[in-house]
Amino acid sequence: GLAVHPSASRYTATVTHWLSTIERYSGVKPAHRLDVETSGVLVCTRSPSEYEIGRLFAERRVTKSYLAVVEGRPERDVWTVDTPLGFDTQSGIRVKMGRGDLPAQTRFSVRKRGTHRALVEAQPITGRQHQIRVHLQMSGHPITGDKLYGGDDALFIASRTRPLTPDEVARLGHDRQALHAWTLELPLAAGVVQACADLPEELDSLLK
Repeated sequence: GLAVHPSASRYTATVTHWLSTIERYSGVKPAHRLDVETSGVLVCTRSPSEYEIGRLFAERRVTKSYLAVVEGRPERDVWTVDTPLGFDTQSGIRVKMGRGDLPAQTRFSVRKRGTHRALVEAQPITGRQHQIRVHLQMSGHPITGDKLYGGDDALFIASRTRPLTPDEVARLGHDRQALHAWTLELPLAAGVVQACADLPEELDSLLK
């Protein structure tokens, strides 16, 4: 529910603002971003490690895995999507991504299948905006609760100005996109640092 950095529509509901209000976190800054509705691991840094960690992210040397609850039951256990991405200029939604010219690659593997949904692990090889969400939509298995890539742009547009109704949330399957930053590995000079955030029960229960 928190944005990482302030924007025109958000100032105090951000990770950076929260960090600034706690004295022991003085000088601590997020090293990367997560979407507002994505839960899980977020790395923050303070000097002198800020430069080193920032360089690792810039050089794509950080290994990340996500978990997503998706609609449907994928027939394949493992697959890769390498469709290039860019902004979807046909949709009329400024932030929406689609097919484009920027190289993008995501590896997927099924970890659990439910009756109508599945839990999928996603490993982004590149770091395009909304990459996992778009590549899962292209695979025919959009993320449960995804307002932007779940097939109904009207719900996304409505959510920008008002809370969605219970019926609208029911159509989406969940009140937020069921995407979770699961593990992250930083190959620091002093040694490899690993972080893991367990899948929240609210997402695991979507398979039942």
